[in-house]
Amino acid sequence: MVNRQNQNQNVVPHAVLDPAQNPASPYYIHSSDNLAATMVNPPLNDKNYNAWARSMKRALVAKNKFRFVSDEISVPTATDANFEAWDRCNSLIHSWILNSVTISIANSIVFLENACDAWRDLRDRFSQGDLVRIFELHNEISNLKQNSMSVSEYYTELKILLEELEHYRPIPQCRCTVPCRCDVIESVKLFREQDNAIRFLLGLNDSFGVVKSPILMSHPLPSLAKVVSLATQHERQTETEEKGDSLTIVNVAEGKKPPYGKGQFGGSSYRNTRKFCTHYYDDVYSQRGVEEPFTAYQYKRIIDMIHHETTASKKGSENGSASEVQTKRRIGLGSLQPDELYHLVVSSSSSTCFSIQHSSISEINDFSHIIPPGALWHFRLVHLSHDRLLALHTVNNSIDVSKSIVCDVCHLAKQKRKMFTVSFSKAQKCFRLVHMDIWGPLAQASVHNHMYFLTILDDCSRFVWVVLLNNKGEVQQQVNNFITLVKTQFGQTVKAIRSDNGPEFLLPAFYSAQGIVHQRSCVSTPQQNGRVERKHQHILNIARALLFQSKLPKKMWCYFVLHVVFLMNRIPSKLLKNKSPYELLYQEAVDLEMMKVFGSLCFANNLANNRSKLDPRARKSIFLGYKQGMKGYVLMDLISQEIFISRDVIFHEHVLPYKGSNSPAWNCLDLQTHGDSTGEKLNVALEI
Repeated sequence: MVNRQNQNQNVVPHAVLDPAQNPASPYYIHSSDNLAATMVNPPLNDKNYNAWARSMKRALVAKNKFRFVSDEISVPTATDANFEAWDRCNSLIHSWILNSVTISIANSIVFLENACDAWRDLRDRFSQGDLVRIFELHNEISNLKQNSMSVSEYYTELKILLEELEHYRPIPQCRCTVPCRCDVIESVKLFREQDNAIRFLLGLNDSFGVVKSPILMSHPLPSLAKVVSLATQHERQTETEEKGDSLTIVNVAEGKKPPYGKGQFGGSSYRNTRKFCTHYYDDVYSQRGVEEPFTAYQYKRIIDMIHHETTASKKGSENGSASEVQTKRRIGLGSLQPDELYHLVVSSSSSTCFSIQHSSISEINDFSHIIPPGALWHFRLVHLSHDRLLALHTVNNSIDVSKSIVCDVCHLAKQKRKMFTVSFSKAQKCFRLVHMDIWGPLAQASVHNHMYFLTILDDCSRFVWVVLLNNKGEVQQQVNNFITLVKTQFGQTVKAIRSDNGPEFLLPAFYSAQGIVHQRSCVSTPQQNGRVERKHQHILNIARALLFQSKLPKKMWCYFVLHVVFLMNRIPSKLLKNKSPYELLYQEAVDLEMMKVFGSLCFANNLANNRSKLDPRARKSIFLGYKQGMKGYVLMDLISQEIFISRDVIFHEHVLPYKGSNSPAWNCLDLQTHGDSTGEKLNVALEI
């Protein structure tokens, strides 16, 4: 008996000591844990590391695996008893990380053996504070408006930006040896909370003015959560009142009776029951145990509409005198009809169409009227045009035609937009008028992650500048850069800028400081900014031709666009009296000898510092365009897929070497940083 107990005591500890079988151990792997699982969504990209890292940490902590990537569990030796369990967990965590990042990032960490090394690599690569991103966040927060969003949706958008800014610029904590007793940190937190509340209030629509004013004048200012709660309550109240008002007006205008049977509120007695009392109204519904159909505000509207009925209508009367509500001037006699409304009786000789200005009728149906005799044939022939009626009148004199009648139905049913006249106006000097517009986003980002491009067109010379953009938030800075370029390079001042109503072009303070007139097109009227819109069409047409000619991938569209603009500025135009925009702007002839076939085969000299004695002396490449400010060509190496610039190039323009989908995978270097040691950016157009 004693021996059996000793055996049991020896067996149980071995089972407990095996970490892979202990659910409380980090080495334990549950049956639901698999290599193909995606731990967080969306996956990691180059912009969302902070949110991704937090979500990934929560997932790993829930799986009891975070200590593997936080260096709390070190790598055991191959002879260690826990090595196999550690190796299984390491492979599992590494697979989770690979499944939770984009393909391009996964390819960069797939060859790392340990999950902790992959985690550390991602942290070192993406977690560094970005001053440019902080500046962008400040701009996005200040420009964020509610517009068509609900209060909840607007607050969510603002909260995301504030949380990201808080991560980059957290409130500092006291690190003194002796902790401070002052409340400076708490004051800083309070100030930031008040700033966020004010940002939220200023972004609300004008309809929330009744909420914003009392809050901004209150002292102390409520918290952001309280401000959001007040705005949400106001939004719900407004929606309820608007919905209730529309329902109340429809019921009263159509003469509907409450669906509660006959009696004081039903049957024939309803027509004669004109006296209402608030207390009686409340008592009836409370006694019947029925929920009140109207709010107090809706009930007041009903009473107001009843009091504004025709002034001569009396209890139980069959006829009455109709008067205007405002002037009390008599306009005719009214007759009570079965639909319980007074219909105004108008003599047949009258050509004017009168109607009782009842508030409920006018709100529900603006077309409630009597057809004048002169418009009878117009209505009979289903609102035939005036010209066709005149043609019929020449055939049949009995058809009356009147020019003085204005038919609302025709306007509402058939009115079209006015025709746009061809504009022949042109600025007399360069930069007196500049057109601007944005094109994008494209479904396929460029090889350098561009999604948009800004087009700038001089009205006088028709010279075009193009600036490649990652997002619309860069437009304001690029407009400022262009104004500075014009002053520095041409000694001119931009007089006027014409654009659409995009918020990225709304810079009233900047325009006022520079003395620039900002001309905007009407809403949904791109024709008023047609010159730059047509220029977009021209650019894209030729860019597609270069795409089909060179057979390069669509992600190279940024080079298509830049090369197209380079050529357009150097081609003569009939509009410019057979001169090119380049000649008018720079007052010098164009050198056409430098023109090469886009996408053609070329060989660039391999620099001596990049080769040994037996290495090739040239690089087989493709021509992609020109580089502003450098006497060289932009090329792409066909072997390494590297994009570089060289002046020592020999062209074979009759050969287009790229083979399309059969070419190897792309691994292009970023042209924005590839260049001289100063890291000069190449994302600006060729002419800037």
